[in-house]
Amino acid sequence: MDPTSTELNIVDYHLVGFEKEIESAAGRPLTHSRYKDTAKTKIDGIAQKYPNSKAIQELIDRFNKAVEQGKGDHVELNDEALKYKTQEAEIQSFLNENIEDHWLKAVDELKSSETFLKSSFPVPSYTEVAFDDIEGNLVVLEDFDYPKKQFNSGARSYLQIGSRNDGHYFVNLSNPAFLKVYGALKRYARTVNSNFPTPWKIVGQIINISMMSPSIYNSVSKPVKGWVLDVLFIYVPQTTFCYTEFTGNLNAYFSKEEELEAFKANYYSIKEIPKNVNPEDLIVVFNTAIKEKNMALYWECLDDAWSATETSKSRALFMWENSQRKYREAYAYIEPEIGNTKIVIINRKVDFSDKQEDVKHAIEQATIPVKIYSDEGKLITKSVAKLQKNKNQEWRVVHGWH
Repeated sequence: MDPTSTELNIVDYHLVGFEKEIESAAGRPLTHSRYKDTAKTKIDGIAQKYPNSKAIQELIDRFNKAVEQGKGDHVELNDEALKYKTQEAEIQSFLNENIEDHWLKAVDELKSSETFLKSSFPVPSYTEVAFDDIEGNLVVLEDFDYPKKQFNSGARSYLQIGSRNDGHYFVNLSNPAFLKVYGALKRYARTVNSNFPTPWKIVGQIINISMMSPSIYNSVSKPVKGWVLDVLFIYVPQTTFCYTEFTGNLNAYFSKEEELEAFKANYYSIKEIPKNVNPEDLIVVFNTAIKEKNMALYWECLDDAWSATETSKSRALFMWENSQRKYREAYAYIEPEIGNTKIVIINRKVDFSDKQEDVKHAIEQATIPVKIYSDEGKLITKSVAKLQKNKNQEWRVVHGWH
């Protein structure tokens, strides 16, 4: 005896609903289904009633296939695909070696100065100490909680350290002194790892005294007086030490910065873009540069428009930083969908000559679908990358997938 068409249609309705949910997931794991359990119950019930029905067996096969598809696209990732994680740890270990000793040595050298405050708290009383007597004094502070304790006063940003009982320091975050040493910290974040703990320790230099309302308490705080500081050193415990050099143009660096690129070069699996590279292979190179934190190769993969203005450079750095965060939190492997690349001719303003020409040129543009997987090999999402040929007829990235 065979099932009636009505019985089959009822089961098929729930099964089709399940299959459409999987289709909508577009290769990602199906974490919630409205139809799966009901479809299984209906199939189990009708299979018991008609155990030898060919039509029921086809429904069972469709359901089992859908269950497998519902697990999402999956790739087997080998050690080569995931080695960037251990490489990052080894690079950090290299930079972290003796990092606290470097910090303590720098602080000890400052302690010999007559302008070094022997005690940070309570802060020197402004009723007992004249500003002229304390200007330029150095102080070590261990609760630099940035950006949590940041606030604005006028057109400038500050960070508060201290309390009602012990007094206040206001660290100037808008002055060149902080921007230089924080710039060194940002270079560390971009080239090594941006996931570091707070609070930090700093060496500050007293440059002013001011009345401010930092709003550091639960309600709007009353104005309080505090010593205004420039930042000379930043120490992120067990991570990095950023310091200002007191010679020449007062540049700032992070510990072992000058040695870093030579050390990282030993880990680069791709060091340059192959000649006549095709769009799909350039995506692999670009992705590898990001994973291995090879910023020079990253810039080489980008279209020249990314470095044409300060705004475009900032956008490129944001894309880099965002990509680093995603690799740290979720991404592990990005695969271009070979065979699905679409190449079209578009018109774009490009300087193909030594003369500035405000005209459009016909150039090739490639759109490449990419799949993005976790370190477990599960598909996280799909995206697209866009590449265009430059004036040398070389493919370069105009839009990443992030």
